This record gives sequence, structure tokens and C-alpha cells, in this order.
Amino acid sequence: MGGVMFSEMLEDGVRWPDGSIVCADVMLWCTEFRSSLDHLAPLMLREPGGGITMIGRLTTQAAKDPRIHLVG
Repeated sequence: MGGVMFSEMLEDGVRWPDGSIVCADVMLWCTEFRSSLDHLAPLMLREPGGGITMIGRLTTQAAKDPRIHLVG
């Protein structure tokens, strides 16, 4: 999509500003050097103290939704 940001994350992909939908099995969110997780707020991954509990062999998996891996 050439530098255009999607407008909504869906359960199985993203919706673009023109309304089109692209299905995805994996989403790799690259944020450079700063954590940028506000777009994940609807998934309610944060604990009462504000952090996100991570699990898994490499500790990249969000405990509240094992489909989500945070790396970087």
C-alpha cells in the first residue's frame, strides 16, 4: 500500500482507508526504537499495573492472547 497506514486491525487481517480488507495469518509490527502499542489497546493485553505479561519459550508471546508476539 506504499506507506499508507491501515485504518483498522481485524481478527484475521486489516482494513485499509478505502474499505478494502487484506487477510493475514501474521502481522509484524515494526516500531523502530520506541514501543508503540496503543493500537493494541482493544486487545486488552495490559495488566492492572500497565505492563503486558509475556510467556513462551522465547518470552515473546502475550499471556492474554497467545496469537500476539512482541519482539524487538
